[in-house]
Amino acid sequence: MRKIQIDMNNRAILLKLFFILLVFSTGNLYAQNINMYHGVESLQSETGNFYDEGGPNADYPANVEGAITLTFESGTTYDFGAGWVTSQLQFQFMEFALGIGDTLFIYDGDDANAPLIGAYNSVNSPGIVTSTGTKITFVFYSDGIPDLNGLNMGWHARYAAYFAQPKVFRMEAATNQTFEEGCNAKLYDSGGPTGNFAANENYTITFTSNLGSHIKAEKVTFNLGSGNNVLEIYDGDLLFDPGNARRIGYFKQGFAPPTILVSSGQSMSFKFTSSGATGPGFEFNITCVP
Repeated sequence: MRKIQIDMNNRAILLKLFFILLVFSTGNLYAQNINMYHGVESLQSETGNFYDEGGPNADYPANVEGAITLTFESGTTYDFGAGWVTSQLQFQFMEFALGIGDTLFIYDGDDANAPLIGAYNSVNSPGIVTSTGTKITFVFYSDGIPDLNGLNMGWHARYAAYFAQPKVFRMEAATNQTFEEGCNAKLYDSGGPTGNFAANENYTITFTSNLGSHIKAEKVTFNLGSGNNVLEIYDGDLLFDPGNARRIGYFKQGFAPPTILVSSGQSMSFKFTSSGATGPGFEFNITCVP
């Protein structure tokens, strides 16, 4: 009996180790971490992190001169109805602190001869940068002059595949939409851009940024017609974390949402309930902001 108990314990330990390895290996399939260096790096995942040469835990060194081209050759594709489209690349700089005299140049292409997107230093941050194709080049120079502590922390950017044409979502079912590509979407009621929503609907959709940033909702149209039709908007994930989702507002005909709403975290939820009456509905542009 004792031997059986030992075998069962070993089996439990092995199962735990297998589960841990599975989690880490699965995570590596979906996130890639890249430090600044000189060369070409092929992006193998649709999302990931891009750091200065010091990586996530150290400052970048002095006297650095490097260029890296990040390529998304395989990309990801999506059919918008007129054929398959290959994604671009979007970078959102979460942290950016360069010393005086140090500069990061970003080019829209496979080398420094491509169009310059911008030059960034101690007084300006790239914010959100989007390529027009599947390649983007970063060139970084740091001088040899020591800076005050913290000025040369470097940067941390999240990247994701991005489509310039927004994906379209309708309020037709309970849906949790984590952006696998860079945030760019349109949200309609169930009637879409031209039809009316139906009577007796009760649908919820949540948008979550995979860039670790905030969700921005821009109201385009809002007409819920007659009847007790209500759109509730929540700051948070109402589907999977309802206890922490705070209601921003309870909107109906005559009391429309503000033109711009921004979440405090990574998620924003919309819950629509219609009575026995129908109406033209609503349209929102959904994007991500730092």
